Amino acid sequence: MGIIHLPENVEFILEKLNDYGSIGYVVGGCVRDYILGKEPDDWDICTALLPEVVEKVFQDYKVVETGIKHGTVTVVIEDKPYEITTFRIDGTYSDGRHPDDVNFTDRLEEDLKRRDFTINAMAYNPDVGIVDLFHGLEDIQDGVIRCVGNPDDRFKEDGLRIMRGLRFAITLGFRIENQTLWSMQYNRELLGNISKERICAETCKIMSTQFPSAFRTLYNCLDLFYCITPYFNDSVKNAGTLFEHHEVIESLMATNKDDELAVRMALLLQFTDNPKEILTDMRMDNQRSKLICDILKHKEDYKHISFKYDDRKYEVRKLISEIGFRNTKNLCDYWMAKATVASPINKFKFLKLINQMKVDAGIIIGNNDCCSLDKLDISGDDLIEIGYEPSKEIGDVLHLLLDEVMRDPFKNKNKWLVTWAQELKEDQEIIQDSN
Repeated sequence: MGIIHLPENVEFILEKLNDYGSIGYVVGGCVRDYILGKEPDDWDICTALLPEVVEKVFQDYKVVETGIKHGTVTVVIEDKPYEITTFRIDGTYSDGRHPDDVNFTDRLEEDLKRRDFTINAMAYNPDVGIVDLFHGLEDIQDGVIRCVGNPDDRFKEDGLRIMRGLRFAITLGFRIENQTLWSMQYNRELLGNISKERICAETCKIMSTQFPSAFRTLYNCLDLFYCITPYFNDSVKNAGTLFEHHEVIESLMATNKDDELAVRMALLLQFTDNPKEILTDMRMDNQRSKLICDILKHKEDYKHISFKYDDRKYEVRKLISEIGFRNTKNLCDYWMAKATVASPINKFKFLKLINQMKVDAGIIIGNNDCCSLDKLDISGDDLIEIGYEPSKEIGDVLHLLLDEVMRDPFKNKNKWLVTWAQELKEDQEIIQDSN
């Protein structure tokens, strides 16, 4: 591949740099993604010009000094940001994450050889073509993740590269070159220097892969997760066999990526005693953590759900009432994955039941069935008028009425609910009198 079709603004930036006497290049992930047939999210640009010169070149545009210490300025054109970084040589990495200092250079080769993996160490200029000094094109063609230079050096510079390498292998469906893999495992304790927020972000990307077979890579690299949390490694070992079933992963290809991730994380953590503690330790955001924990709270419930039509729909309404429509569908996806690897005797039976529950959930929401107190056709004020004292008792009665309505939605009528609430109150008074 020799030609990369650049966006108009990127071509303009390269032309401006060229007019000022320096060849600019698009570099790194955008080149990799384009070669892989993906639309790059960002177009990073590098040049021999110093940051202050780049600012001068683009003085007619908004320029932000986003990483001036490391040679990066951001030029905003038509409200879109473009990072332009001076070729550089990194100094020592005393924190195992960021260089202590950088030295600017006019040689592209020096800039490329400091990068993590060969597939990320390519640059492109329309006049020069693709600059591939470390055989990144060949590794893309062969589906290989390989470090630039000595893998130990690359990982000791930045421990996060261990997770990035694993993430690239899994999300691209690539294999990790032997020396690189050995070094990742040998240096895995460097992950302890990385913030848990960054580790969590990489883990979420890994778990969102669209390559089912790539989970074998994860299963073969379990030791890399050891430093994430004391509980996480055993969890991956237990769940790894599930992920090797092609049909399980296919069953989780949901439209909503957050939901898909929640189901996969629930499968990953299904054998742990304290998933909430693990997710908190990982710095998982609260909303996603709740989705995962709600699934795991009901992880075995499908075994006890009745095949009878009315009873089944009642159970679905109860789930919607407790965890919402969205996560009820997620829970069904989780159950589908579990049932897929169940014994042949039970597999078909449970798959049919769970699939019907997903259909039921859609119908229940479409019919606007009452699954919450705010849809109940009676209020606390109505109960006070009947004679109930303002107290916790009112909430208890409303929940009793809601449960009855979830069994039979046609009972959600104020007249019936008031009558039944009156009967409940009379029964309660009879019980109190007898005492």
